[in-house]
Amino acid sequence: MNLTATNLYNRTIFMDEYNARDAYGMKNLFPNDWSDLLERLENDIDGPLMDLAYQYNSKSSGAKCDHKCRREFLCKLKSPRSEDPHACDSIPPFFLMKYL
Repeated sequence: MNLTATNLYNRTIFMDEYNARDAYGMKNLFPNDWSDLLERLENDIDGPLMDLAYQYNSKSSGAKCDHKCRREFLCKLKSPRSEDPHACDSIPPFFLMKYL
C-alpha cells in the first residue's frame, strides 16, 4: 500500500511490489512453474535468485539471510508440514553445496 498516496487522496491505493513472472524468470504461474522455481532456488541456494526471493518474502526489509536461514526458508517454501522432521531432507546441508 502506498501510504503517502492513501493519505493524500483519502482512499487506499495499492501498488505491486513485484511481478513474480518477471522477478523469477517464470513462463507462467502454474504449479509446475513454482516447482521449477523451487528447484532453481535449491540448486543455487546461495545465489542471487535466493537473495531476491528472501527479500520479497521478508517485505523488502533488507534483512540478511545466511546459508542456514536460506535452507530453512526453502524448506518452508517446499513443505507446509513443519511437524515432519524429514520434509526437507532433500535440501543438502551447507558442506555439500558447491564444494563437492
